Amino acid sequence: MMSLLLPLGLLGLLGVLALILIYVIKPNYQTKHVSTTYVWKLSLKYRKKRLPTSRVRNIILFICQLLILIAMALILAQPAIVHSNDTGELDTIAIIDSSASMYAGTENETRFDRAVEGARKLSEETIQKGGNASVILADASPTFLAQRVKQENSRILYDEFDALENGEVTCSYGSSDINAALTLSEDVLAVNPSAKIYLYTDVQYSYIPENVTVVSVAETGEWNAAVLSATSELVDGFYVITVEVANYGNNRELEVQLNISGADAQDSTASGRSISVSQSVYCDGDAVKTVVFCDGGGADTENIIYYDLGTSDRFYSYRSIRVSVDEDDYFRTDNNFSLYDGQKELIKVLYASTDPNPFFTSALDSLKALFANRWQLQVDEVPKGQEFPQSGYDFYVYEHTAPDVLPLDGAVLLADPDRAPAGTGLRLRTIKATANGSLIPCDGMTAHSVTQYLVPEYIQVSRYTVFDFESDYEALLTIGSDPLLLVENQKNIKIAVLPFSVHYSNIALQPEWIILLYNIFNYFLPTTVNGTAFEVNEDVVLNARGPRVTYSDTADPVEEFPATLKFSIPGTYILRQELYFTDKDPVNVSIFVRAPRAESNLWAVEDTLEDPYKENYSGFSYDDLLIYLAAALVALLFLEWILHSREGR
Repeated sequence: MMSLLLPLGLLGLLGVLALILIYVIKPNYQTKHVSTTYVWKLSLKYRKKRLPTSRVRNIILFICQLLILIAMALILAQPAIVHSNDTGELDTIAIIDSSASMYAGTENETRFDRAVEGARKLSEETIQKGGNASVILADASPTFLAQRVKQENSRILYDEFDALENGEVTCSYGSSDINAALTLSEDVLAVNPSAKIYLYTDVQYSYIPENVTVVSVAETGEWNAAVLSATSELVDGFYVITVEVANYGNNRELEVQLNISGADAQDSTASGRSISVSQSVYCDGDAVKTVVFCDGGGADTENIIYYDLGTSDRFYSYRSIRVSVDEDDYFRTDNNFSLYDGQKELIKVLYASTDPNPFFTSALDSLKALFANRWQLQVDEVPKGQEFPQSGYDFYVYEHTAPDVLPLDGAVLLADPDRAPAGTGLRLRTIKATANGSLIPCDGMTAHSVTQYLVPEYIQVSRYTVFDFESDYEALLTIGSDPLLLVENQKNIKIAVLPFSVHYSNIALQPEWIILLYNIFNYFLPTTVNGTAFEVNEDVVLNARGPRVTYSDTADPVEEFPATLKFSIPGTYILRQELYFTDKDPVNVSIFVRAPRAESNLWAVEDTLEDPYKENYSGFSYDDLLIYLAAALVALLFLEWILHSREGR
């Protein structure tokens, strides 16, 4: 079937009317002076009875000009042969939203159950009509459960639906990437652009693409009371707990409960106190309300409510806090939140020096504050003249001295050592003096974790000890070829060597002094995990001071660090870290994993859905006729030129 892609181009046919008008008003006579000789010649012409060919040529010339104008108008209108791309096959694509909010519902039926039921019914109807059914499960990484299944292999699809209905394949507790699922559907649209997409979800969208049908599985009356977040902060020696709650779907007064375990316990072995308090808060209009539990309380506002813990319930440490709202709502997953950062691991540091240095003691005090959110740093100083303890500490700092044999249960910093302890692989060679030489980083060591954020050129040293060292050591900073900072980080050997005194350097007057000590502590005592509260599928960065970390009876131990974990189910996880030093007890770290905050809103509205790409979106393809019209136009122009050239003969 031929069609005009740009019908307005036919306005060019007005040129035909102009051509006819020109011929109508054109004079059909001419004034000529005729001699008598011409009259005699004309009489002879009539005598020969020649045919009047000029009239025929003029008619052909007019027709040719008329066809030229028509051809030009058609070119402007872009005529084309239209072909339908519709394969005639029925194709449906069912996308099942698998986000955490789809768990909303009752024990007998959830939104996810409704979505599976709707997708199954659609697929069965499509197959019964002889079409092709495709199903996509949309979670964080959407996948096809089945792709273009026909009647003859429909058992494949029905088995997938059975697995969904029987709980063998479950809804996720994370957020779904619906746009990625729509992009995945393009695999089917590439085969059949007329395929229809049906999205079974509980989210409302402001814009929906033309070829996508959103089927809502949310039911009127569903509501959710949620603990959105909880944080703790140590203020003036006592903890302040800040809780965010909301109620989605109706207006309701919630009772926010706080249960503290191990309050004021000195360490993990002490039982401490148990404290339980609660605060009522009215939640309306889906607004987020904040409840602050603190000593002294505060002035309430529209969205912030204070609870005064007072002297009886305030606490300066805790083992765990459980925040909850006890409501029989439609989504129980987010009704509680746990905190585990109120009791810091005790890290014992020994400082031993033949000449105690205030630059060292003040720097160690600064480290206490810097690591306050991670550790409880206890620094013990060996009185001058007493023997050094050989065990019982996590970090040993020796200045101007060194033990004959290094401790075997902790990391060691040797600052200006006067000897090379046995078994360290160090050999004292000589002592050198320089004219305030500046330190320079060794090749490839500028990005080392011990020297990061340092500007070595700012550090000047006038006297230092030269040590020979084995290959297990890394030389990080030097003067010439002499190492001024060495580190070794093996399983049971963790040593840093700073072979100069702060009395013969300007390092203690530079910011690099605190930065260097902070980096050394971080290097040998890395943080086990980068937080205590995470969302489902969020990256949990795991490090260790030992060979392995275990966190589940079913999961394999983690033995390569740093590692990144993702937890797919909400709840509390205990990370058990074995230490390299065999006489040390394992370190346990608890973390809380919750469903993404956005999933708590059961009546969420999103802006837009991605429009999946499909070739020949209109369902038609076109073969244009321009080349043929252009050829005809050239031929007509050539014919007109020939006729004009013969007009004067």
